[in-house]
This record gives sequence, C-alpha cells and structure tokens, in this order.
Amino acid sequence: MVVVTSPGGFLKTEDWRRKAAEGIARRTSNCRWIRAWGDPHITTLDGVRYAFNGLGEFVVVDVDNGEHQVQGRTCFAKGSSHATVFCAIATAQKNHSGIQVNLEGESGVGVYVNNSAVNMTLSEEEDFELEVDDTAVLTRPANNSILIVFFSGITVKVTANKAMLFMEFSAPEEYMNKTRGLLGRWDGDTSNDFEFFNGTLLPPKSSERNIFEMGSSWQVTDGDGPKKSIFQYKPGEDSSNSTSAGFIPKFTDELDFGDPDLEEEAREVCGNDTSCLFDVAETGDIEVGRLAEAEEQNFENSVFARDTFPPLISGPDAVYVNLGDVVEIQVNVSDPAGLNLTIETGDEVPADVSVSFNGDDVTLLWNVTSDEIFNLQLVATNTENSSAEYWPVVYMCSCRNNGSCNTSNSMDPSLVSDDKRFVIMDCVCQDGYTGQQCETDIDACAANFDPCFPGVNCTDLTPPADVDGYECGECPVGYEGNGTICQDVDECETDEGLLCQHTCINNIGNFTCGCHPGYHLLENGFNCSDIDECAMPNNCSQLCDNTDGSYNCSCWDGFSLDTDGQSCQPNNPCEGGTDPGCDPVGGWCMVNETGTAVCVCEAGYELANDSVTCLDKDECELGERHCHQLCNNTVGGYTCYCEDGYELPDDPSQLCKDIPEMTPPAMSTEPSSTASRQTQTDETHTDGVTAVTDGVTAVTDGVTVVTSVASQSIAGPITEQHVAGNTTTIVISVLSASAMLAVVALIFWRMSTRVKSVQLSGKHYPGSTDELVVNKIRMSETVEMKKM
Repeated sequence: MVVVTSPGGFLKTEDWRRKAAEGIARRTSNCRWIRAWGDPHITTLDGVRYAFNGLGEFVVVDVDNGEHQVQGRTCFAKGSSHATVFCAIATAQKNHSGIQVNLEGESGVGVYVNNSAVNMTLSEEEDFELEVDDTAVLTRPANNSILIVFFSGITVKVTANKAMLFMEFSAPEEYMNKTRGLLGRWDGDTSNDFEFFNGTLLPPKSSERNIFEMGSSWQVTDGDGPKKSIFQYKPGEDSSNSTSAGFIPKFTDELDFGDPDLEEEAREVCGNDTSCLFDVAETGDIEVGRLAEAEEQNFENSVFARDTFPPLISGPDAVYVNLGDVVEIQVNVSDPAGLNLTIETGDEVPADVSVSFNGDDVTLLWNVTSDEIFNLQLVATNTENSSAEYWPVVYMCSCRNNGSCNTSNSMDPSLVSDDKRFVIMDCVCQDGYTGQQCETDIDACAANFDPCFPGVNCTDLTPPADVDGYECGECPVGYEGNGTICQDVDECETDEGLLCQHTCINNIGNFTCGCHPGYHLLENGFNCSDIDECAMPNNCSQLCDNTDGSYNCSCWDGFSLDTDGQSCQPNNPCEGGTDPGCDPVGGWCMVNETGTAVCVCEAGYELANDSVTCLDKDECELGERHCHQLCNNTVGGYTCYCEDGYELPDDPSQLCKDIPEMTPPAMSTEPSSTASRQTQTDETHTDGVTAVTDGVTAVTDGVTVVTSVASQSIAGPITEQHVAGNTTTIVISVLSASAMLAVVALIFWRMSTRVKSVQLSGKHYPGSTDELVVNKIRMSETVEMKKM
C-alpha cells in the first residue's frame, strides 16, 4: 500500500480503513446512484434525465445544507463552440479540505487536495490510497479514474475519456430530502427535480431552454454563501474565467448534423437517444456516441449489481476453541430478496468441520483434533451470484499437560487483519512444564546450570516440581554437605587421622600419612620405617652407623672424626719424606703402631697391590649396593636406575615404580660412559681449591651430583676448561637424556650441598669409566634427610 501525505498535511490514521469500509457499506445499502456526463447529460437522484449545456461552474449537488457539496466546471466540447462537457469536478465536506479532479488531455486526470497538486506517479503503485482530513479516502481504480469515498457514505467517482469527464455520485438513504442542485431533490417525487436556487420549480416537461435557465441559477459565486466556489484557481483568476457572459448553447431540439453520412452512422450507434445524437452532431465524432452508449450500459450494469444486495450472514466474531474439544458454531444466513442460497465452506476448512442446515440457521460442528492454522470461512451465494462471507477470528488454545490460555489478552476481533484470523494463544503452564504449548517437562538441573557440587549427581524431579524441583546426591567421599554445597572433611581431625604413625596430611577430599625425617612410608600407607642411610651412598669417608631416623659417621682405628662429622683424619699422619707415595685422591698416609708409614683408602676404594694406589671399588659387581633393578658404578660410589617403563621414586629407599600408561615410555636412566658420576669421597685436602659456581650440585649421603649449567646446548659437548696454577679443570661429556633423568631423580633424594673444592691430578686410573678422574671432592656440609 502507498500512503501519501499531501502538501496540505493529510495523514493516514489507524482507523481510516474501518471508517472507509463503513462508508462503502452505507453506500451499497439503500443508496442512490446517478451519473452526469457528456454535453453534459444529467440524471437526477429521482431518475429524471436531461441535458444541461451551461458554460461555467455550477453546484451539481448540495447535501444537508452544505455539509457536503459537489461542483462541476464545464468547458466547450472538443470541436464545438455551442456544446459543453464537464472538465473539472470539485467536492468537499464542510470545514474540510477540498478535492478537485481536472481533465488532462484526452483521458488523463489531475488531482488537487487543499489547493496542492497530488503526485500522481505515486498513485501508480498497487493499492494506492490517500486519506484526506480524516473525512475521506481517495483511490485510483483505473489510470483514468478517481474514486473519492467519504466516511459519511457519500462517494464521487470521476472518469476521463474522449476529452470529457464522466461523474458518478451516490449517497446513503439517510440523505433523502436533504439534496438540492443540478441533481434535484431526492425524495422520490420527480415533479420537483427542476428547482431554481431560489426555490422556484419547473414542470418535468419543461423545455431545454427553461432547464438551462434553471441550471444557470446554480452557478457558483466567489463570495461567501451556499454557492461559494470550492474550486482552486491560478493567481489572478476566479470563477468568472470559466464562463462567458451571454452564452446561449444549442439545444437538442436544434439538432443539425450537416453531414448525411455522419447522421446515418450516428443513428445506427445512438438509436433514438437524443443526447447521444446531439453529442455526435456537435463534435462530429462518431466515437463520442459509441463511448456514450457504452458508458451508459456500464453504469446501468453497475447500478443493477449494486441494487442486487448480497446475502446476510452473521455469527460470533470470535470462536474460542481448545484442542480436543467439539465446538458448535451457530450462524444465521438469509437473502434480502428471498433468493435461493448455496452455502459452502472455504477451501482451507478441514474435514473435521461439518455443516448442517435448519431454515436460516446453519450449524458448524468442529471436532478440534489439530491446531494447524486455516481460515474458518463460510460463503453464502445467491442465484444472482452475489455472495457474503462469514469469517470469524479463531482463538486456538492448544496447551498440553493441563495448561490453560489467558483469553483476556486476546486482540479485539475487529482489529485482527485478514492474514491473522487464526490465533494460537499463549499458554499458562502448570508447575513443572514449559514450552509454547507446555509440552516440555522443565529440566530443573539444566535450568539451574547443574547446581550440584562437582561430581554429585543431579536428579530432576517430575511435575508438579517446578524450576527448583531437583535433588542432589551425596557428597563425594572426603566431603560433607547437602550435595549442593560440599566441604572438605579434615580427616586428620578425625579418627582416620589417628591411623598415621607419624604425621597426617589433609588433602582436598582425602588425606595421606607422612613420616619424620629419616623414615619412609610403608606400603600400607600408614606406618613408617627407618631409612638405612648406611646401606646407600652417604657422606661418611670411612664408617657409617645407622640410627633411628638418621645415621652417624665413625672412623677406623688410628683415625679421628673431623669437626664436620663426616670426614676422618689419621691420628698420626705421615710427615716429611716418610710418605711412600700414597694416593692423595682416595686415601691417606698414616704411621701405624709399629711406626711404619702405610697407605689407607677411603670407603668406596680398595688398596691396589702396589700398596699405594687406591682403586675404585665396583659395588655393582660386588653386590655391595641397595639398587632394586639396575646399578651404575661411579668413582668412589654408585647410582641406581630403573628399567624401561619404570622410574625411581622420590624416596631412594623405595623400589622402582611402574610409569602410568598415559605417560610416554620413559627412556633408560642409565647414563652414558662419559656422564658425570655420583661420587663417594673423603674429606681431606683443602688447599689450592677453587669453589665451583657454574653448576648445580646435589649430595646424598656421600653421593655428589654435578650438573653443568653452561650456556651451551646439551646436544653438543661441554668443552674442557683449563686454568693455570691452582685452578680447577672440569670436563663433563655430553649427558644423554636418560642420564639427565637419573640426575634429576637423585636431586630429589637429598638436600643439595655445595662442592667446595675440586682438584684434578690428571692421573688415569685403570678400570675407571671416565677419561678424567676427580682426585678429591671434599664435602663441607652435613646432609640432612628431607621429610619424605
């Protein structure tokens, strides 16, 4: 639809359609139709036909003392200086904007509202409609036609053809006895149809000359009064520009063709219709006659169709139904003329709707088995093919699970558009249900975003439990609460914690037992057992004595324990040139009870046959080790590692443990032949030693792990460093990945201690797996067992 706002400020309102429909209904029920056309030829509202050839602007009809008025402007007919035709029509309701239709060319129309031109290109759009002052609607039923429908029921239709305007006028019956003008009095009495403006009447059989004088009395004026012009004018013009003083037209009784052939053809077309013959004679155009006859026939057909009233059909405006109901609808159908009727349901009506008749009463019985949308229509058609339709608004309530609909929110049926006359109402659901039709059980667990504690099962309760209808299961083991909120239970504060022999460690959801330093947890997870540090590499240079939770170092006869509690020193060391050349790396030189200088080796070494050299003892070969699976001998000691698929635990006293399957298979922890070793050393020589600060050192009961942190890549060799004088030279070959894992495992065994001094002699010892042998590593700090 195109809605136009004219320059005069006319705006479409929401109820104009209703008002226009009421106006059309009043027009088609007990109304009067007339037409004025051509020379012009006029039919009064009481049905008297006459010709009026006035030149100027005239009151065609005045309704209810100026409440409505239609005025017509006549111009000379094309090709004539004596006959006139309508060339403009103006109409208005009192105190409202005027509407004017002008002839343009042969068959064009121009429209003006409140003296402003309407853009007619907009009227070419489909369903063009223009509301004027909330009093009328203007439409364009055809390119050469304008229809004006007043909300009062009065209509004016103007059509252009053959350089003349044809006008049709209709009014509801309520305006009988309220009309004057060229259309006469509408009272059913033809004797008073020819009335001068001053009230003087002419007899019905008056001459055309007298009728011309009567019609001229209705010429409009420019001043105020009942005949005031409602036409629009160009600047400087008024009503006088449309007339000519002293103009006397030709009358039909003065018919003169002047052309016998034209007269013969005119009489074939017009017959005895004097008006038609006169128009052809004055214009010299036979097509004017054909057009006049065709328009006359069309008008009579239209009047006949409008006078044939459709059937009357009535029923409830709205039908409220529930899914599953059987609904009975009573409709009354009759024909005003008593014609026979055919009653049918609309094409969309399903088979569930049946129709029965009893006189004028029609019953629709609807078994409501579906809420599928359709148009519930009943059409009554009489024998004249005039029809009426019953089309109520259906309000469907299709709620499931005992849901209901709130009908108070339903729209007024009179306001429902044709494309929405089947309304599925909103449902009010019972507790526990949701959805457009209450078809879904509310999942309270999902609606509350899984409200239970993680790991606790949420159970949705059946209706009528609503959105809060859920239950949470019991809290997980190690927690307490209502299932929605669960709090960790501190088992260490309960009897369970008393099962731990040493300490209890509370964890989220459970607990574990721990042991004091120097002890390890047994497989039962509760009891603790002493760690025999002496069975593993330790810091004692000679003897180790295990104690509960710790160990003590002691010395052989002839030696005394140093202040560090780990190193032993000979009571009577060799002096001067008495040293037979004892190995300074792994042993001492001492004078025994007989006064003889002898060589003694540290733990982890054994004296060679030359009685001066201390050789590394291979604990792995001798079985003097505690390893669960694999053993790697080192200078002065040994290290343990595990087979593929196993790993060393943090507690060195524990066995190798299986690596979980989700963890990639572990590489062998056996170090390469050139890897640095854990070394059990003595605590002698301290002179000429430089502290090592570029590595990470871990010492575990006499086992020292040295790892370089030089900036070079571990994939390449770490180069040998040589420092002149009393300097330290460390050469560490490339560590394999497996060796690194072994080193890391050993770091967690014990607290790390710093290596205070390293001195290399550059000697090569037979049987050693390293190219360079550490001559002496002196441990400066006591290693304290961590709490495992």
